[in-house]
Amino acid sequence: MSTLTRHLFILWAPFSRSPGTTGRWASSRSAHRATLDPLIASGTIKLAGPVLSPEADLSKPHVELEKFGTVLVYQGETLESVRKLVETDPFYTEGVWDRDRLQLHPMVNVA
Repeated sequence: MSTLTRHLFILWAPFSRSPGTTGRWASSRSAHRATLDPLIASGTIKLAGPVLSPEADLSKPHVELEKFGTVLVYQGETLESVRKLVETDPFYTEGVWDRDRLQLHPMVNVA
C-alpha cells in the first residue's frame, strides 16, 4: 500500500484592477465559499482569507472592510493538482482574482 505525499502550497491571489471587480466579488462570493468549504472540511485548505490594508479597522466585520486579495494555503500532492483546484474557484473563473498576478508556490511549514 502506497501513501501519497502531501505538500503545502501558498496562493497569493490579488484582486483584479479592472472595473466591475467589486460587483463580481459580491456576485460570486457565495459560490466561492461553497467551493472552499468542502476543501476546508477535508483538510485540503489549511488557511484562507482576504488580505486587508494595514490601516484596516479590524473592529468592523470583515465583509465591510476593503480587501485587495486572497491568501490560501492548500495541502496537495503536486503544484499542478493544486493549480487545478485554484482554476475551478469562482473568484478565478469570474475574474475577481487577477490571473496575471496570481502566484502559487510550494512552501514549508516550520512552525
